[in-house]
Amino acid sequence: MLELWRTPQTGPTFLALISNPLEDRENRGGKVQRDERVALLAEAQYGVFSRAQAMAAGHNTHSIRVRLESGRWTNVLYNVFGLIGV
Repeated sequence: MLELWRTPQTGPTFLALISNPLEDRENRGGKVQRDERVALLAEAQYGVFSRAQAMAAGHNTHSIRVRLESGRWTNVLYNVFGLIGV
């Protein structure tokens, strides 16, 4: 189950997605689920998201690098990425 929630931070509102990691593995092996979480974040944030948000969605350093090298994500600023097509 995915939920969007807002937490007060300094500056703009920070969006985070919460899900059950066991549910992710059982349902789809985690890969599609984490990409869907990032897509929801990017859609709600003008197509961009942070490294911390990607990691909270289930990505790791390797999966982030793979998506950047493949061109699915772009590097907008330091630790800020853009999702192609959003």
